[in-house]
This record gives sequence, structure tokens and C-alpha cells, in this order.
Amino acid sequence: MAVTTETFGTLKDGREAHLFTISTSAGSSVTLTDFGAAVVKVIVPDGLGRLGDVVLGFDSLDLYEQELGNFGAVCGRFANRLSRASLPLDRRVYPLTRNDGPNTLHGGAVGFHHKLWDAETVGEDGVRFTLFSPDGEEGFPGDLTVAVTYRFSEENVLSLDYEAAAGERNTVANLTNHTYWNLDGDTFGSILDHSVRIHASRFTPTNEYNVPDGRVLPVKGVFDLRAYRSDRQEQRLRPQLPHRRLRRQEPGEGRGPEGDRFGPADGGLDHPSRHSALRRQPFLRLPRQGRHALQQGRGPGARDPVLP
Repeated sequence: MAVTTETFGTLKDGREAHLFTISTSAGSSVTLTDFGAAVVKVIVPDGLGRLGDVVLGFDSLDLYEQELGNFGAVCGRFANRLSRASLPLDRRVYPLTRNDGPNTLHGGAVGFHHKLWDAETVGEDGVRFTLFSPDGEEGFPGDLTVAVTYRFSEENVLSLDYEAAAGERNTVANLTNHTYWNLDGDTFGSILDHSVRIHASRFTPTNEYNVPDGRVLPVKGVFDLRAYRSDRQEQRLRPQLPHRRLRRQEPGEGRGPEGDRFGPADGGLDHPSRHSALRRQPFLRLPRQGRHALQQGRGPGARDPVLP
């Protein structure tokens, strides 16, 4: 195992961002950047030993700075949406920055995914990123220091360990990683034959702004993923759901520079689910490639896997 560091580029404010690559003796690797504490590449073998990059990312720092979909980044101070851009805490309601219609999404206009984190290597198999968020940033109360440690093993296991410490005032922290996965390799596009299984008996419906509406309902139909189902099968089950997914764009199409390959399209699922057992976590597989991804964590809930 080894960790190497190189310059990724220069941000608009003149600061320099870096790439950190954790490599195994067999040639697998994970590449990270201190901008957004983001995953840039995950290169692992398929069932025949052929190496391929199974996450979506950009080769240019400029594209990350344009904030095109939070690719691979750590989202915070509060991932997902806070309704009406407000935070009730300690008998007060704090107004937050609105950046998603009437709501606050992924921490506000300049969330953790758009920050340059401090970075240090951890042994021969890890990188630790740390970030300080001051009281009042994006409207959130209290100082907050967060850290995310990535480790990669010879067995091609990528782990993330999140830490958060508040200052003297109470605050909130809800961190997640926003990597987009394609087990077929990032150059193939479609994920229709990926199969997913989520051991959840209940889910939380969302309103027209993608905010949970307070109900917790049993899964059925399109939301029942307790048995393996491919995205192709799922599309046959769902009618017209008012949620967004990504589709590949032709060069120059839509917003962004010519290298912007992905844009919004309708038809995806974006609902939190509640696991029936902590030890049974979401599982994603692509049988023809012999690749699979298992999500493990300590919490009882998860969002649907992020797929292009």
C-alpha cells in the first residue's frame, strides 16, 4: 500500500488543491481531492481482473468548483434538505441560506462540498480531511469541526469514518458522501442492469420539494427493494415520479463547459429508507462484471444509492 500526492489545480481564489491516491500492490486505487473531501476515482478489478473506474468524477478542478452535482464530495453541515430554510434548535428558529427553492440543501450555497479541506496522509492506506465551520456560516449556529478519514485496503474495501465536534453552542451535523457509482465503469454510461437490494420495510415519502412530509409508510411496489431488482425492472414499475436522476449529455449540451457530461432527467428515486436490521445494509451488484458494492453504517436509515 502507498499514498501519493500531486497538485490538482488552482482555485479561483488562488489556493492550490491536491489529489491523493491510495494504491494497492495489485494495482487498484482510490483518488481523493481536498476540495470537497471528494472521491475522484475508484479503480478496481472486475470478475476477470480488468481494472476500471467505477465512480463518476472530473479530470478538471474547474469542473468541481462549478458545483456540477456534488460529485464524490462530503456534504454538510447538514446533508439533504431542511424545509423552508430554517433550523429549530433550543427553542429558537435559525434562518438558513436558501439554495433549493424554499429549502436549504446540503448545507447551503457554499456547503462543505465546496470547501478546501485540510488534509494529511494516515499511514500507507489512508487520508484524513478536516474542516472548521464557524458560528453563523450559512446561518447555522455554533462552531463545528468535522473530519473524514478515507481508508482503502488490499481487499478493495473503501471505508469512510466521519467525526464532528461542536464548540460551546449547540448545533447540528449530518454528513454524507455524494459519490455516483457505475460498476460497469465510468465510460459505459448506463446503469440499467445494476441490481440493488435494500433491507427496508418502511420509507419516508417526500413532498413536492423533496422534503419528508412526516409520514413513515410501509414499502410497496417501486419502493420495495428487499429483493434484488435492476434499474431496468424498476423503471417498468414506476409511473411518472417527480424526482430527478442524471443522464449523459452530448458535449456542449446544457449548462456548463463542453466537458459537462451529465445533466438532469426525470424518473429517479430520492427517498430515505429505514432498515429492518442494522446488520443488513444496502447492496448493489452488476453480475456480468462480477462487481458489487456493500454500504455499511451504524445508522438505521439510508437514502437510495446514487447512480448516474
